[in-house]
Amino acid sequence: KKIYLFYIVCSLLILASVLPVHGQKLESNSLVTGVCYARNKVNRIYIPPPENFFKKSLTKGGGSVKFYYSGFPDAAITAMEYAASILESVLPPETDVTIFATWTKIAKSGVLANSSITSYATGSYIDAPDPYAFYPVALAEKIYGNSLNTDSEGDITLTVNSSISWYFGTNGITPITKYDLVTVVLHEICHGLGF
Repeated sequence: KKIYLFYIVCSLLILASVLPVHGQKLESNSLVTGVCYARNKVNRIYIPPPENFFKKSLTKGGGSVKFYYSGFPDAAITAMEYAASILESVLPPETDVTIFATWTKIAKSGVLANSSITSYATGSYIDAPDPYAFYPVALAEKIYGNSLNTDSEGDITLTVNSSISWYFGTNGITPITKYDLVTVVLHEICHGLGF
C-alpha cells in the first residue's frame, strides 16, 4: 500500500508542476461591462481636455492607446483618435491599451456605445495591493510591469452604434441634435479600464 501511495503522491506532484495554476492566467470576459445610454434631455456641458493634453501635444509622452477598427467611417476614426490622444496625455508612461472597435447598429434602444474588458488577472498573480481582487487586463499589465496578452487578444472591445446621429468634431461644439463621439468614446474606454 505504501508503494501505491508513493506513486499517487508523485503523480500528483508531476501533474501539478505541468498544469498552469488557476490564479496565474487571465480570466476571459465576454460580458458587456459598460454601456453609454442616450438621454431624452440635452445637457450642454463642455469640459476641455486637461492641460497635459496641450503640453504633450508637442512631444509624445504618457501612455499609448491603439485602436483596431472595423467598419468605421474616416470622420469617426478622426474623432476616435482624438479621444485616444486625450487619454494618452493622462495615462502614466509605458501604459499600453489595445482596443478592438466596431462600428455597427446596436439593436437595444437608446444605446450609444458599449464596451467590455476582454480579460482579468488576479491580484495574487500580478503582485497587486489586493491579492484577491480581479484587475482589468490593461490595469493588470501596468501593475505587473509586463504584457499579459498580445495585441491580437486586446484589452477592451468597444462597439459604437452606427445608427446614432454622431458629431465627429473635436472642438466640443456639439449641435443639439447630435451626440459627441469623442465624449462617448472616452466614457467607454474608462469602463474598459475598470471605472
